[in-house]
Amino acid sequence: MLLLLGFAVAKWRIESCRPDNAWVTLLGHISYPDLWFDSLRGKLTPKFMVFHVSAAVFWLFATVKVLEARKWW
Repeated sequence: MLLLLGFAVAKWRIESCRPDNAWVTLLGHISYPDLWFDSLRGKLTPKFMVFHVSAAVFWLFATVKVLEARKWW
């Protein structure tokens, strides 16, 4: 969570200097505070949720695999 918050802070700092930078768009898709603020405004779009949902699915899959591997110990 701290890493994702760091992405949000980096986006805000880059956006203050150069708002039309490509990094602003990329970091905007990754940072969860931007997703949260947009959902509070009622502007929740699925394309901004793709990274967060896929990361959750990946970590759940990895957790299941680790727990399955521990059965044999």
